[in-house]
Amino acid sequence: MTKRLPRIFVPPKAFKEQDLVFLAGKERHYLLDVLRLGQGDRVMVLDGLGSKRPAVIILDRSGKAGLLFEERAQGADTLEQGDKTDIHLILLFGITKGDGPELVIRAGTEIGVAEFLPVFCKRSIPRPEKGRPWPKQRRWERVAIEAAGQCRRDYFPRVHNPVDLASALDSDILGSAPVKICCSLLSKKNIRDVLKAYNGPDRERMVLAVGPEGGFSLREEALMKNKGFDFVSLGPFTLRAKTAGIVAPALLIHDVSGLFENVEERGGE
Repeated sequence: MTKRLPRIFVPPKAFKEQDLVFLAGKERHYLLDVLRLGQGDRVMVLDGLGSKRPAVIILDRSGKAGLLFEERAQGADTLEQGDKTDIHLILLFGITKGDGPELVIRAGTEIGVAEFLPVFCKRSIPRPEKGRPWPKQRRWERVAIEAAGQCRRDYFPRVHNPVDLASALDSDILGSAPVKICCSLLSKKNIRDVLKAYNGPDRERMVLAVGPEGGFSLREEALMKNKGFDFVSLGPFTLRAKTAGIVAPALLIHDVSGLFENVEERGGE
């Protein structure tokens, strides 16, 4: 059995244009201190866009570390089994205080979410300062990359800049998705029932929306209904926002996969 190499992400430009990539910061610490790798050890380098290349660790006398690529990049046709899910899932989630968004992004990456769209809702805490960039954006992107490496994804998900809900609903990010589902405390339908209403739902792009603590307001749900969202329940109990942000995409990906398997077994109805 072929040994699976340790994996590490590098920026796509460096991956494509350079034969030698120097290591610094967390990447260097991870390979040399955590995994205790050294001169001549092999790793798999990924660009986060589906390509990967084996490389060898090199060290100079000053302790400077780098990755020397061995061969040309392998494309998406060489992805390991299980790397991609049946759908391209965009998770729209209401921003909450504390570590809630980080937990949602980390677990969602492991589950198979393709894009995260954080939104400010009526009940969101905290709120952005006018004219200033969201300070946690870079941290959230880093969480997604780290989680992608941990769960052996070749693609790391995109974490969009936070926006208000109305702007998100009008954006091109959501506009092309044929299936839009929102979790609501007022709905009694489950995810699978809603998916069955679509005649062979398009597995390429779906949107799933989860609100902040307390859920979306009635006005926000009305806006989403006007944008074509269907509403579902996550069960009889009231979940914390960060719990719902993890449970909902897991259920959706599971149910979509099951529905497609049933269709294929029946001959592609």
